[in-house]
Amino acid sequence: SNSSAASDVYKRQALSVFAQEEIEINFFYSETCPHCAEEEEFLRELEKEYPEVKINQYEVIYSQENQKLLKDFYDKYKVPEGERGCR
Repeated sequence: SNSSAASDVYKRQALSVFAQEEIEINFFYSETCPHCAEEEEFLRELEKEYPEVKINQYEVIYSQENQKLLKDFYDKYKVPEGERGCR
């Protein structure tokens, strides 16, 4: 039917627009953390494979500004106290 074909066209267009949309990942890390180093390598590969992914990196041990951003992030997304890293 025509409505089904039109629906398929709209779905493809929506997926195409979504695929072109930039995706941002906020990565808060410590320069001295081995787990963070592994995650950084993973994110670097992810960024190479998916150019629409943008990684924002925030070092939180030496930067008070980034510590505040992290605290604001925790508060905004209601991350429980026991789940918060980099205290």
